[in-house]
Order: sequence, then C-alpha cells, then structure tokens
Amino acid sequence: KMKGYTADEKTYLWLDSFPLEVREKRALLTAAGEPKRLLKEFSLFQGELIKRKKESVYNSMCASLTDGGAYFQTLVERLERNGITPVFAFDGAYPKSLSLLKESAPIVLYAKGDVSLLKSRCFTAVGSRRTPANALKLASEVAGELSESFTLVTGVADGGDGAVASGALAGNGK
Repeated sequence: KMKGYTADEKTYLWLDSFPLEVREKRALLTAAGEPKRLLKEFSLFQGELIKRKKESVYNSMCASLTDGGAYFQTLVERLERNGITPVFAFDGAYPKSLSLLKESAPIVLYAKGDVSLLKSRCFTAVGSRRTPANALKLASEVAGELSESFTLVTGVADGGDGAVASGALAGNGK
C-alpha cells in the first residue's frame, strides 16, 4: 500500500525527480508561493525554466502532470520497493546543519534505515574511489572507532566511502 503524502510532500518529491539544480527548484517553489500551487498552476512558471534553457525539462514536467498520476505512482513505488524514506526540507527530521546551506540545501533527502540518526551527532567522511589499500584499511579502522561516538556520514562510492561504511558497520554501526 502506498504511503499517503501531503500535497506539499507530493510537490517536493515530484519537483526533486527532475534534473534541475537545487537553486532552480527553490526558485520555482518561491515563485509559486506555496508548494501545491506549483503543481496546480505549473504552466504559470514556465518562464522560470525556459529562461534557463530548460525547455525539455519543462516539457517533461508538464507531461508528468497530465498522465493521470502514473508518473507520481511510479516514483513512490520505486522509493517503497527500495525501502527509501524521503525526508523533506520542511520536516522535523531534516538536519538543521543542512538547513544552514539555505539556497543550496537539498529539498529532499532520501534515507534508508534509521532516519532518527539524522538528528544525532554526525561525522562526515569523504572518500575517493581510488584509495590505496593501506588508506582503506586505516579509514575502516578509524571509522569503527568514530562510530562509537558519532553517526558516520559518507557517500556510496567504492573505495574510501565503502571503507568508512564497512568500518562503521563493524564498529557501532551508525
């Protein structure tokens, strides 16, 4: 059964599914005044996209609004099938540290697992895909120790990111 989303949540999920910069998404939301207006009166905001040479994105967005809800249904089913929880910028679970980025803050985060960890003390590690073996081992060991006091935040790339994630899981697992 599909989770029920509010009108604002639907708008944010829909908007975030298109290849636009975060600032462009935020500009559209600001121009609309309220999120649900963006969906209801989307054609009024074409200038925001077309002046940025995003006419093909605009056309895709228009098409998604005239398909009887199939686009949104597919989007939500994909999230649910993969166990992904959206966390919206206006949601209490959204990290305050990201809110400080203002215009650059993502409008939606996509989480797997314990969303409450977003509110814990976090330590961010940025890895490289091309990481020497000794650095991978060290990253994993350090991550294991850090996970005793912090939730580790890293990317999903192979290499350094993977070493941090495996080290955290071998440690406290946050």
